[in-house]
Amino acid sequence: MSWSPQASTGTAKTRSGDNRVCFTLRFDTSDLGSYLKDHEAVWPEMQQALVDCGWRNYSLFYRAADGFAVGYFETDADFATACARMEAHPVNARWQTAMARYTPSNMGSPLDDGDTSLRHYFYLGEDAPGGTPAPEAAVAAAGPSRAVLAATLGVGVGCGLLLSRLFKDK
Repeated sequence: MSWSPQASTGTAKTRSGDNRVCFTLRFDTSDLGSYLKDHEAVWPEMQQALVDCGWRNYSLFYRAADGFAVGYFETDADFATACARMEAHPVNARWQTAMARYTPSNMGSPLDDGDTSLRHYFYLGEDAPGGTPAPEAAVAAAGPSRAVLAATLGVGVGCGLLLSRLFKDK
């Protein structure tokens, strides 16, 4: 597989035109084990609601020391619209009620104060608009190349450094 530099690494859009969205939130760590267990088996109807509301490739990352967390997903909308869609979905109210026990009473909302969405500014990957698509059959047959492994490691290390800076001193 050959690799070539992307024309732009600053796009917040996927090749299909979806927005990459990242946000922060907080939760009470006094019952971290239960909080994590609840997220290991998110109700099927809640998963369906997320999909129906356009939340794709959704991930959450946390820091155990203080309950600071970062969420990432891809959607056809902006953060506010994606959140509004979920707010309007009936299962979301039940999920939020179930998760309220993990929200410190002095916090009000699990979302940090102010604008919780983070502004996207860099992306290196196969899903960039105008990027060179990876030939899936060739990759599957040949396995990952050294260049791909090195690029993946570099992006992983960069992401790890970014997350460590976000989580530092929080």
